[in-house]
Amino acid sequence: MSYKIDYEYLLSNDTKLFTGVYLPDELGKYPTVIYRSPYVDDDECKSETEVCQRHLRSFSAWLDAGYAVVFQHCRGRGKSGGDCVP
Repeated sequence: MSYKIDYEYLLSNDTKLFTGVYLPDELGKYPTVIYRSPYVDDDECKSETEVCQRHLRSFSAWLDAGYAVVFQHCRGRGKSGGDCVP
């Protein structure tokens, strides 16, 4: 099955947050899983495309079931800017 994968940096309080968007290939409206994680240290040195491809393996079951997935690195973690304040 093929998917549409894109990423962007969403702005929150002047801080860019890395956000990946994964969609089933067919046009339509989909229920959406929103997934944020601070556990993304391995992603910091990778390109945005590599990060999205790595996470695709985790999200493919949701996509195959007809869900869209929005994945975001928490502030100050992975590819997101700012300071992480738990």
